[in-house]
Amino acid sequence: MTVKKYLKESIKLGDKELPMALPLDFLNNEVKDYTAGILTAKIIDHPAIGAFCKQERISPFIYLLSSVVLVLNQWTGADDVIIAVPCAGRFHDDTVSQLGFYVNMLPLCISINHLQTFTEFTAQVEKELLSSLDNQMIPFTQIVNALAEHKGVTGRIFNVVVNMGNIDISRTTLTDEERITTMFRLTPVKEDAAVAYSKNDLTFSLNFANNELQVQLTYSTSIFREETIALLLARLENLFDVLANNAANTIKELQSRIERPGQQTYATEDWTFNIDY
Repeated sequence: MTVKKYLKESIKLGDKELPMALPLDFLNNEVKDYTAGILTAKIIDHPAIGAFCKQERISPFIYLLSSVVLVLNQWTGADDVIIAVPCAGRFHDDTVSQLGFYVNMLPLCISINHLQTFTEFTAQVEKELLSSLDNQMIPFTQIVNALAEHKGVTGRIFNVVVNMGNIDISRTTLTDEERITTMFRLTPVKEDAAVAYSKNDLTFSLNFANNELQVQLTYSTSIFREETIALLLARLENLFDVLANNAANTIKELQSRIERPGQQTYATEDWTFNIDY
């Protein structure tokens, strides 16, 4: 598939405003500040995720990606949610044992129909993700160049990244082997340094293993308040709770239910606070 056909048919970016508009707390500065904040939530026991994935025969990543997209849709008001997903780029057996950085960023544009059930939506997300993965070897620079030629886009295509990790992101120390794994899988971890950095406005790092779910949000402190990101994280956690017994409900019904009142405690690098939502 050519790059232009891929843009039009697979990721549908040819007629979209890029990047997706986010509800900012502060206006972007002319000089980009890469300083980031980090919030982490941990759910010790969440068997409903694994049970749903087994029943629908989908991966946990599809379930979690679909959930993140729905929360972003409600938060931004955009019915076409534009994100990026890092892919390994090692689809050929000959590349498995090779050294080198093969990771490619895969932009996705996922449309939301609020009358769909969550089950139907996960099937749609899986289909669109697999379609894009078929073209994962198209260099990201070619996508950027094609968009610049087609509609004069010279800035960023996406500002939100969704990444599935495979190690405990809450630990402050890692072995050398884990650091290498982390680097190639683009999984952010909590380091001992007082300052974190991120080139993206918002990055969702997700871990799910043995019914334990961890969600880490890395965000640009130059455009978001910590309380804003905590509320976004609260919405995502609420959605996971609602989905446990209501996956057959429509997206419209699910989104109305994740606004219910409650309180949750969140941990930052240095302190803990409560958020009412």
